[in-house]
Amino acid sequence: MSNKMTWKHPMGIAVLLYIIGSLFYVTTVTAAISDKAENHGFTAVFHPNHTISVEGTAESHANGKIQLQFDSHESLPFEQIIVEVTVDARGFFTYTTAPMVSDRVSVFVNTNQNISYYLGVRAPHTLVQESPGDSREQLTAGDSRLTAKVGDAGIAEIRAKWKQYAPVSTYTGSMFLQEPQTSSPYRAGKLQEQVLTDALNMTKFVRYLGGVSETVQLDPLLNESAQHKTVVLEQTYNPRDPHWPAKPADMDDSFFKISEGWLRSEGRGFENLHYGLIPSDAVRSFMDDWGSQNRYNVGHRKAILQFGLEKVGFGYTNNYMLMHLNSTQHAPWPDGRDYVAWPAPGNFPTLLSRFEMFSIHLNPSRYAPIDQEHLRIEVIDKRNAVKWLFYDTAKYQSAGLMYVSSEYNAGNRSDFLTFGHTQLNIKHGDEFSIRITGLQDRQGQDTSIAYDIRFFELDEQKQQEEERRAEEEKQRNEQNTQPEVPAFRDIAGHWAAEAIKWAVAEGLARGYEDNTFRPNRTVSEAEFLAFFYRPRMELSEENLAPNGHWADELYALATLRRAPVQGTEDYKLRSAAITRVRVAEIIAAAAGKDYSGDAAIAYLLEQGYSKGKTGNSIAGYAGNDLLTRAEALTFSYVLRETITEIRTRGE
Repeated sequence: MSNKMTWKHPMGIAVLLYIIGSLFYVTTVTAAISDKAENHGFTAVFHPNHTISVEGTAESHANGKIQLQFDSHESLPFEQIIVEVTVDARGFFTYTTAPMVSDRVSVFVNTNQNISYYLGVRAPHTLVQESPGDSREQLTAGDSRLTAKVGDAGIAEIRAKWKQYAPVSTYTGSMFLQEPQTSSPYRAGKLQEQVLTDALNMTKFVRYLGGVSETVQLDPLLNESAQHKTVVLEQTYNPRDPHWPAKPADMDDSFFKISEGWLRSEGRGFENLHYGLIPSDAVRSFMDDWGSQNRYNVGHRKAILQFGLEKVGFGYTNNYMLMHLNSTQHAPWPDGRDYVAWPAPGNFPTLLSRFEMFSIHLNPSRYAPIDQEHLRIEVIDKRNAVKWLFYDTAKYQSAGLMYVSSEYNAGNRSDFLTFGHTQLNIKHGDEFSIRITGLQDRQGQDTSIAYDIRFFELDEQKQQEEERRAEEEKQRNEQNTQPEVPAFRDIAGHWAAEAIKWAVAEGLARGYEDNTFRPNRTVSEAEFLAFFYRPRMELSEENLAPNGHWADELYALATLRRAPVQGTEDYKLRSAAITRVRVAEIIAAAAGKDYSGDAAIAYLLEQGYSKGKTGNSIAGYAGNDLLTRAEALTFSYVLRETITEIRTRGE
C-alpha cells in the first residue's frame, strides 16, 4: 500500500529513497508532478514567484539539522541547492529557496545518510485545465468495443496452478513452533514451516500470474531477520517511519542487529510491511497496494514481481507481518518480453481483484522512457459500458489517476506507470480493455500497447454461486423489489427504526444471530465510514473480501478527499470507538467544509443535519459521547438525499 536502494547521480551524491509501505533500493515518485507535493509528512510548494518552500516534521532531528536538496536536470546550467536547515524543539522545520530558473525541480529531504524523501514539483504556470479528450464516456450497448475477446483460454491452467500453490494450513492452531516474546526478555520465536511455505507459495502464484519466474526460495537468514523485526515493531512501531523503528531501550544490541540483517545481504534488499494479516494473506494484499501512500508506485507489487527475485523470508506477530526479499542486481529482461502488467492480460483470478491501480512496467530496451505529458491510457469497463481516459493529472482533469514513477537518474523519464481510480468494483466475468498510446520505441517511432483482461473465480463452485446470485440480482432489479428486512426484536418502537430498516434493506448493516440489532452498541471509525460512505460510492461484496483490512477502500477514499480520519495508517485506530464530534467533522468534510471541533458541530446544527442528542446546541450535541449504531445509521439515512457524494474537504 516503497523501497530501499542506493545509487549515484552525476553530481556524485548517493541518495536512498523511501516510500511508505514497502522498502527497497530504487524508485522515486515523479507521478503527475504538480505545484505541491507531499511525502511522509513533508510538503514542498512551487510558488508563482518561482521560489520553493519545504516544511515538515522530523522528530528524530529536534533541536538539530536536516538537509534539503533541490535538483533540476531540465535547466542549463544544471541547478542544485543543498542546504542544512534548523529543526526546532518540536521537530518542525521550514525553508524557502531563492527563485529557481527551472520549471521542474526534484526536492529531497535527507533525514540521514541512508534515507531521502522525494517531492517533485513544477511551476504553477505550467499547470493547465484543458482536457485532451473526453475523460469518461458512456458507451452504447451495440458499441464494437464492448465485444468480449478473452474467452476461457488459460483458466484451466491457472486453476491447476492454484491447486499447486493454494495455502494448506487452516491456521486453527498455533502459527508458531516457538511463540515470540514481544517484551523483555525478547524472543523472536519461529513460525511453523507450513506457514512459511504457504507464504512462499502465494509469492510463487502471484509471480506465475505476472509471468515471471517461480523459482524464488525461502531463505533462513531472511526468515530470521523478518521475525526479529516484527518483535521490534511491537515495541517501537512509528506510523511516520514504519520501516525504521528505533531500538527498544531494554533490547540487546545483538537482537536488534539481527532484525536489520536483510539490509546487509548481497544483491538488493527489499522489505514489505503489513498490519493485521497472516503471511500468505499479506502477500496477496501486497499485490493490491491499496491506499494513497502506495498507489503512486505500487512498491510492494513491484518488489514481488521483479525479475531477479531469488530469496524471501517472512516474520509475523499478532499485529505485524514482514516480508524480506533479496534479488540479483539489475537482472536482465527475458528475450521477447516487452512489459509486465498487473493485472496480467488474459484471464485473471478475482482472488487478486481488490486493487485500485493497474500497473505496467515497460522493457527499457524496447521502449523509450515515458513522456507523461503525451501519454494517454484508455480503459474500457465492458460490464458497465464505460470508457475512462487517463492522462497527466497535474495538467488536466482525468477520469481517474495516472502516475509515472521513475528511478532517480539524471532526471530521466520513467519506464513504470500506474493508472486507475479508487472505486473499482470487479466481479466474476468482468472484462477490461487497455490501450496505451503516446509511447515511443527506442528508434523514436510512435507505438502503443493494447491488451484485454477478463476476471474469473478460481473456485468453480463459487463461480456457479456467483453466477446464480448475479441472475437473482438481475431478476430482482427487473422486478424492482427489495430484500426482506428481518423483524429485529429490539427495534420495535425505537426512534431509529426507520433508518435501521433502510440500512438493512440497502445492505449497509445486518443484525445478530439472536435476532437483535443492538442499536445502542458503539461503532468504530471504520464502521461509521462504512455506514456513511457506502451509499455514496460504488462497492460490492467482493470489495469486502479479506485480502487486506476490510475498510481499506473506505480509507483510500477518505484520504483522497482529505477527510479527518485517524485510521489511515494505524489500523488500531480504525477499530477504536468514534466520538460524535469526530463524526461531525467527517460529515462536514463530506460536504466540502473544513471545520473542526465545535465549528463542525455548529455546521451540522445550522444545516439541520442534526438536532443534537439532548438539545439543538453545541452542548446538547454531546460531542464527547461515543456514537451508537442507531445514531450512525440515522446520519446516513437523513442525509441520503442531501449529501449524495463524498466531496473533498475545504474545496
